[in-house]
Amino acid sequence: MDKALRTVLRDAENNVRLGQEMAEASAVVLQKRLEMLAGAAANPLGANHSEIGLMGSEKVEAFSASAHAAGEAALNLSDSCLEIARRNSETVQSNLDALSREPSEASRLALQTEQIAQFWGQAMIDSIELWSQSLKAQADIIAPVHAAVTQNAERLK
Repeated sequence: MDKALRTVLRDAENNVRLGQEMAEASAVVLQKRLEMLAGAAANPLGANHSEIGLMGSEKVEAFSASAHAAGEAALNLSDSCLEIARRNSETVQSNLDALSREPSEASRLALQTEQIAQFWGQAMIDSIELWSQSLKAQADIIAPVHAAVTQNAERLK
């Protein structure tokens, strides 16, 4: 479980870094494009029309890819939740069957204690896995926008 937690924390840190890079690159792009639009207003014939034309199409492309990644992530998380629910349902039935076979109150209580500990241990493992999947989803969703804005910032510098 330690490795899984380290991975989750590393992925969270990576997503924060990507978000910061996106914010910084967005500021550069916004400044450069505002300067470009101001220049185009002053001299329409001398404006960089190809760059100005990219302002809309590249956003549509990046956000479409981002939306696709969000849909994929939602389906993957849904599948994982369904699997957890299925497994928990089977475990509850198995636990009830096992409890019904115990001959005494003391042995049932001991078994219940063990079952509860197993339930909470599995819940922790499942929650870390869902957290990890969510962080992967976040990275996949922001990747196309991050790529577009950082490439723009480099090109426009």
